[in-house]
Amino acid sequence: MKVYSLVILSVFSAFIFFGCEKKTPTAEKEVSISPATTVQVSESGAGKSAAYEAVSGGKTLPAPKSLDKVLLTEYIDFGCPHCYRFNSILPNIQDKFREKLTVTTYIMSWRGEDVAKAYYYAEMNGKGDMYKNIVFRLFHDSGIKNINNPEILKTVLSELNLLKDNTELAVLLRIAVRIAVCQLNYKIGDLTGNIAKIKDAVKTAAAQKADLAVCSELSVWGYPVGDYLLYPYLINKANQLIQQLAFEIREYCPLIVGAPVIETSGYHLPYFNAGLLLQNGNARTITTKKYLPYYDIFDEPRYFASGMGPASFFIGGKEIILSVCEDMWQSKEFNILTTEKITCEGFDTAGADLIINISASPFFGGKIKLRDVFLKKFAAQFRKKLLFVNQTGAHDHIIFDGSSRFISEHGDIISKLASFQEEIQIIDTKTPYLSATAVT
Repeated sequence: MKVYSLVILSVFSAFIFFGCEKKTPTAEKEVSISPATTVQVSESGAGKSAAYEAVSGGKTLPAPKSLDKVLLTEYIDFGCPHCYRFNSILPNIQDKFREKLTVTTYIMSWRGEDVAKAYYYAEMNGKGDMYKNIVFRLFHDSGIKNINNPEILKTVLSELNLLKDNTELAVLLRIAVRIAVCQLNYKIGDLTGNIAKIKDAVKTAAAQKADLAVCSELSVWGYPVGDYLLYPYLINKANQLIQQLAFEIREYCPLIVGAPVIETSGYHLPYFNAGLLLQNGNARTITTKKYLPYYDIFDEPRYFASGMGPASFFIGGKEIILSVCEDMWQSKEFNILTTEKITCEGFDTAGADLIINISASPFFGGKIKLRDVFLKKFAAQFRKKLLFVNQTGAHDHIIFDGSSRFISEHGDIISKLASFQEEIQIIDTKTPYLSATAVT
């Protein structure tokens, strides 16, 4: 299958592109979309790859029938006349390639972050193109240069019916949170010790002004819990410690932990493998694991009932999807090295652009690389940022490598945590506004 990737840059930023080392194309397939556009086309297939570079030469894109897929990335500076011109002809390109074309838009933030944030807010609500058109017209046709002005942006969003009552713009556009990834080494069954370690991590997170701290799957108990779950008094003790922890960290930041919760529907297995949110002195269950692994080191159906799967919660006005380990690996026969789509449930929530997956993913030779391939593909397919939080350390013959990751919605690894060691890292989930250097 031929796949073309088109990177669209205005002449304003063309020097960035050509500052890179050029590759000699193996065949002449230079293309141009407009006289004001720099285009890079990458073709891959049949074991071959080539890169082509061109600055408008009067040539046209290949005929639609010769392509299987076209990926177009548009970088926008609202003050750039070439960007405005390109945006005006974009509908023609969309009409030419139709379902074969996928467009990704990045807003350059040097005009101000709010005008960029407002675009992504509009895009999340299905009105990104309308927002672009209005802001371009304001700048170039109406002569309004201060497009980052809050009152102007509120007017634009109001015109798109996206302004909620008298909500402050800063609150409305606060689509970013600072998350502390707590990659820790837990001791199985050491409830008091694990809780103390988690509490210290939350203190560290709060000191770094985190909006949320996240620990891994069954972090209160350590993984795998095993037959400790057969002792009800331990369950009661764990629940008491969790409630106490929620109260003690109420002045710090909200916290996600993993722990068993009691299954109340009368099913013969008494517990769910759950993700809990500790906030404002209380603990509440957000998600219960639906897909329970029964292979290799795993024997979860022995202890847990199947839960509801991924679910959403809100932090600072931002909707986040929370899932537990296997609920992100639902396709049992899925081969990550193919173009086959990942079949998963519960990740298509329209209002959420971030997925957090808490895991206890064991290590084997090649696992880190294999897992990275999957995580990147998962994030790109669902078009959402993905935060994978894993535990580290060893329990007898089982090794956990950590290697937690933050992946962009385009499938790029934004941040890596260390392998085989504890680490607390602050992740800023803000939309990756691109500076001039980032384009290269």
